[in-house]
Amino acid sequence: MELDGEPVYAHIWDFGGQEIMHGTHRFFMTERALYLILLSGREGTEDQDAEYWLSLVRSFAGDVPIIVLLHKWSDYPFELNRALLRAKYGDISFLETDSATDHGLVSLRQQIAKLASGLPGVKASWPAAWQEIKDDLPRQRRNWLTFEVFCQFCSKRGVVALGDQEALAGYLHDLGMMLSYRRDEALRKFGVLNPQWVTKGIYEMLNASQIRDAGGRFTLRSFGEVLRPKAYPEALHPYLLALMLRFRLCHPLDTRGGKYLIPESLSKEEPALDSEFPPAECLNFEYHYASVLPEGLLPRFIVESYVHREPRHAWRSGVVLERANCRAMVRGDLQARTVTIRVAGVGNGRRELLGIIREHFERIHSSYEKLPVVARVPIPGHPDVRVDHDLLLTYEREGEREIPVPVGTRLQRFNVIKLLDGVDLPGVTRSVRATRSGASGSPVARTLQLGYTLHEDELRQALSAAGFQEVWPGVRVFVTYSQRDAVFLDQLRAALVPHERLGELKLWCDALLEAGQLWEREILGRLERAQIVILLLSNDFLRSSYCMDQELPRALERQARGQCEIVPILVRACRYEKLELGKIQTIRPGDKSIDEHDKKDPAWVVVTHEIDRVMERIKKRQHDEGTSSNALLLAGSTAPT
Repeated sequence: MELDGEPVYAHIWDFGGQEIMHGTHRFFMTERALYLILLSGREGTEDQDAEYWLSLVRSFAGDVPIIVLLHKWSDYPFELNRALLRAKYGDISFLETDSATDHGLVSLRQQIAKLASGLPGVKASWPAAWQEIKDDLPRQRRNWLTFEVFCQFCSKRGVVALGDQEALAGYLHDLGMMLSYRRDEALRKFGVLNPQWVTKGIYEMLNASQIRDAGGRFTLRSFGEVLRPKAYPEALHPYLLALMLRFRLCHPLDTRGGKYLIPESLSKEEPALDSEFPPAECLNFEYHYASVLPEGLLPRFIVESYVHREPRHAWRSGVVLERANCRAMVRGDLQARTVTIRVAGVGNGRRELLGIIREHFERIHSSYEKLPVVARVPIPGHPDVRVDHDLLLTYEREGEREIPVPVGTRLQRFNVIKLLDGVDLPGVTRSVRATRSGASGSPVARTLQLGYTLHEDELRQALSAAGFQEVWPGVRVFVTYSQRDAVFLDQLRAALVPHERLGELKLWCDALLEAGQLWEREILGRLERAQIVILLLSNDFLRSSYCMDQELPRALERQARGQCEIVPILVRACRYEKLELGKIQTIRPGDKSIDEHDKKDPAWVVVTHEIDRVMERIKKRQHDEGTSSNALLLAGSTAPT
């Protein structure tokens, strides 16, 4: 294909239509792509299929160009409500095509060329040497290469500086020509020239009968049992495993990294749990998805929340979690497009567990570009009666004490605060959380959200001048760790969810990097703004050149100037005290590493109490200095003073 007389090469991805493949889709659906949705009217499901795929593309990729193909048109013509689909999903092209008769294929080529010309980066100017590398790499006809070989390849073509080589690898990654994850210790040594090679290997693991028969459980050795050794040599099995972990397709079953679980390979059969979680005796919450409940959303939730998973009960669309003598059933219904949450137990523990579950879902929802979802609160004593959570927030903001809700044939009034308090952690500032999560569409809220992640100091000054009050929003926490200790990072994040939900802190780690971000600039920028830097200490941390030579020295410099506090946590036994780290008080619950505790939740509780003390020191110091945190939360507008 040519654009403006220049050849343009397309990299074509064919997403597997099988249900088990859907969990991988979000990793390849980006805004730098043109999407073709292929429909057939023969099965009579064209309307549902159009709704499903259009909603999925918009959810994952946003306002990207889409062409809907009414395929096999010569054999079986059919129609869609095009005006309605455009009204719901934006500007969409519709074409009738048939590959058997070539019907509509010329128009398809023309439309692809037209829409592709507007994609970001298609007409970008590249240095001649970069362009030569970009053109020569596909000719290597290799599935993968080491990063060392890639650097040699670049040097021979005039790109010698390591920084330029890393930047080029990043651009090739964005274009889909090469997968390169330089920050991840388990991934940084390899670059993938044939992304289909990766997806095929992962698809084979997801579809492997021996893994499915084992209830989704597998080990590193399983790669050798499933994949052909010639195409996937044993040396690359840890790389594929690291990709699956990064893509949230599996999670570890132990802290040693010996056993793993693929939720997509779990049985669809749901255990009989209603008697254990009667709605009338549980704390209840629901999510309703307007267009589609993505197939991979529940398996991803199982991965995200695995540190709380009860060993006995997990299935493809649901799981039982436990924490502090409370249990929760999270159940998805793909046909009804709902997620139901029931929490059994006593005291505030139920609300804490529900708050943790909601935090996980809100993180997952926010990772989609557009996913229409409504949170609903069942009325206590009337579990079949629900009220929209956002409507309750509106009543609370407007100062309304009660809300009228139809119950049967009568209209009854319920206390707004009690309904909201029943489904969140005690003390959570709901209006602030709504603004931070983008619930408000006002320009101020959108500006605030931007400033919360990018331009905090400038935003603080601008809003202060405009008369907005500033309140204590908690601290920004940065976590540095070895990728081999990712399970301890997940445990730490789970332990700190109540702090985040209450607005006491905002945790960041490289696992939160988003597609398209320049990883090193983002990491070092976050480290520069952090008020607490947490170190997860282990032998692998001490061996990590990036942790020890890049992140730690900068953190020590900032600590020496009083700009941050360093909080080391011993997650696995190591001789950290022989290094400069030994001068810093390290958290060792019970004078042991986290890994040495049989029950890890109590150990992490000790850690959170120590972090509470550090936050109190920071808060007191800022109060004494007459300053506030660099991050702003909107407390409400006042007249400028």
